Amino acid sequence: GIVQLTVADYARVRDAKAAIPVAIMENYRIWLEADRKDQAERQSSTLFDTVAVYLAYSEALAGIEPLNILVTDDGFTRINERGNRLRVATTWKDLPAYHQHLAERLVK
Repeated sequence: GIVQLTVADYARVRDAKAAIPVAIMENYRIWLEADRKDQAERQSSTLFDTVAVYLAYSEALAGIEPLNILVTDDGFTRINERGNRLRVATTWKDLPAYHQHLAERLVK
């Protein structure tokens, strides 16, 4: 997982006063629990779900390619000729721009 908010973008979300970022930070602190609670003041966790949500409404910042994808019996996702042909995000065109976009969406 390579998506983590940068220090500046994370600070914007952490310090925002709007209801949604306040709720996000409250839940993040609970999730971290006592042993990592100070992490909530410094950085985000790896953000997997935000990428999936972003790709549902835009592909502007992601590199997309068609791949045959198969989910194995033991739950692994693999590129495989027998798999279904899918459009897959495999690279970022501009990861810093995605970080900025995400922070902006969260603090609104």
